[in-house]
Amino acid sequence: MLFRSSWLLQGGRLTDPIRARLGELGQESVTRWLESVPPPPANAHAELPFEWLVDGVPLVGVLDRVEESSPGCWRIIDYKVSVRRKSDADLAALYGAQLEIYAGALDRLVKPREVSAALVQITPEGVFETELPLERTGLSARVERLASRAREIASRVGQGASPGEIAATPGPACRSCAFRSRCDSSG
Repeated sequence: MLFRSSWLLQGGRLTDPIRARLGELGQESVTRWLESVPPPPANAHAELPFEWLVDGVPLVGVLDRVEESSPGCWRIIDYKVSVRRKSDADLAALYGAQLEIYAGALDRLVKPREVSAALVQITPEGVFETELPLERTGLSARVERLASRAREIASRVGQGASPGEIAATPGPACRSCAFRSRCDSSG
């Protein structure tokens, strides 16, 4: 695994398999970024699994990396690999809900006093770290909306609806969606 968490957990060494993978992704920019990373905090976790029940249905996921920068202050870091860099607005539209759910999971795991979140984009252009604001006050409402939408889709698929019959939800994320060229809703 190439990501910062893997690199830090290996003591900051660029091993041969990591060097080979770096070559595929643009060795210079990724290597510069990895070498600029400060030492890891004492309390950091990579690939931290979580599970909690939402309306009786398990919500299961894995946090790429979490770090406790000072007592009670945690930072969620999520890694994304893509062919081109996305704008901050696109990142917020695409991954804001995911990071809010991760913040809710972290609340249940460690009871933090403060939580922040960042996305690290790895692209052929380079590696870019973007802080994303968390709308934690509306977390339960957001989780319920996501759970309701998932139940609706699962129910329709279970009743024999084909994917084309389930309406797309257009929004800012459409600009970078891989299915844009085939989607009537992308505008």
